[in-house]
Amino acid sequence: MILGGDSLPVKKPDPLPMLTVCERLDVEPRQAVAVGDSENDALAGRAAGLATLTVPYGYNHGKPVQSVKSDGIVSSLRTALAVGIAALAIALQHWRLQPPCWRQTPP
Repeated sequence: MILGGDSLPVKKPDPLPMLTVCERLDVEPRQAVAVGDSENDALAGRAAGLATLTVPYGYNHGKPVQSVKSDGIVSSLRTALAVGIAALAIALQHWRLQPPCWRQTPP
C-alpha cells in the first residue's frame, strides 16, 4: 500500500498517516512497526503506538540518525524485515509454550 505525503490533511509527525495505514491493513498499531529514515517517522510511529525502527540512510533534516529516539537502527529495509520475522517466530514459539486459556489441554 502506498500512502503519499499529500494523501491526508496532515503529515508526519502527526500520527494520522500511521494510524490510517494500520486501519486500512486491519492491523492494531501495537502489532506494527514503523520503519523510517527521519525523526518525523519515529515521532509519528510512537504517537500512533507503533514500535519504531530507523535506517541510517535517507532524509533526516541533516541530523545523524543516531539522534532519533526510535526503538533501534537497522542497516536496511531487508534487515528490518528479518528483525520482524525473528520477532514473529519468537512470539509464535511463546504462544506454543503458553497456550491461550481457551485452549483445552487433554486430561
